[in-house]
Amino acid sequence: MSTVNLSKNKLKVFIWLLLTNLFLYVNAEWNQSFAESLEKNSLQQDDENQKIKPMSQREKYLNRKFLFESSYIFSAHPSQQLYDDQGKINIYRHRFDWSFIYRINKKIIPGFSLNFEHSQYDLNNIHDFSMLDDSIMGQGMRLRFGPSLLIKVSDHWSTYLAFYPNFSLEYGADWGKSFRYSSVAFASYRFNPKIALRFGVLVIGSRPEAQTLIIPIIGFEWKPNKKWELGIGGVTDGPGIYTSYRINKKLQLRADASWVLHEFRLDNEGLIPGGVLEDMQVPIHIGVIYEPWPFFSINPYLGSNIWSRYQVLDAQGEDVKTVYGRPSLTGGIGINLKY
Repeated sequence: MSTVNLSKNKLKVFIWLLLTNLFLYVNAEWNQSFAESLEKNSLQQDDENQKIKPMSQREKYLNRKFLFESSYIFSAHPSQQLYDDQGKINIYRHRFDWSFIYRINKKIIPGFSLNFEHSQYDLNNIHDFSMLDDSIMGQGMRLRFGPSLLIKVSDHWSTYLAFYPNFSLEYGADWGKSFRYSSVAFASYRFNPKIALRFGVLVIGSRPEAQTLIIPIIGFEWKPNKKWELGIGGVTDGPGIYTSYRINKKLQLRADASWVLHEFRLDNEGLIPGGVLEDMQVPIHIGVIYEPWPFFSINPYLGSNIWSRYQVLDAQGEDVKTVYGRPSLTGGIGINLKY
């Protein structure tokens, strides 16, 4: 293999690892923001008389010492046509999340999260590559879990630490080769109740095709008033931007755009033993979040994957085949429960 090809392959592996693991930071950032909000809700002051506002029923519920949360998300990406008439792809996902936090005191809040996602791929009539069909990848899973710790240093500063082992594989593939870990450490500075900045590092453990990486990270949150919110990095599935508008206490509109990557270690007994299937997308979503009670919310949404790429790598990380998808509709629904 030439030196040029080796360089290209190393660059592909770097980009793959970067995008695959940034979503771990996003989830960690959301957990920190959520835990921070527990502190902020109990200390909100009236702008006119500087007196502490009485907490609402929702704020009282969220400010409990122990809080457990579970959620389910179904997403569908049906009948996406590929460029150059190379066929079509259908994708369906079922995602389950469980997490809890325990408030030791006002400054120390440990937590733990567990995520399981099942993915089903229907790859139909992919021309010029007879192997890229249901025989190479039909169903896969992603399992991620790990502890976290939020430390509130002052009214403005806080730090967040987390460690996440992760497995992502086709059913029947090698669990050991599908393993990697990610650890994140970052600080948050809240200028005021409306603006916060987060910065730190993400460490991505080595895997068979790549070495350990250290990546700088950043996040931003802006709430110009009680109804609007704008942020960077607070999207469920990957790094991106989001905005929301609260219509009333129970209903809000939300829009987001993100960069999402799923990757699956392929079965050792398959057509590409020990290889990897990458599914990279740029979705835009618009939806509503309805919260009739403090412990329950539902989030239906619609959108479009404006850019998609599907790539198969062999066990050495070499490109076997890459196809691109046309913009297509997508949608789903999320349900969240807090205990």
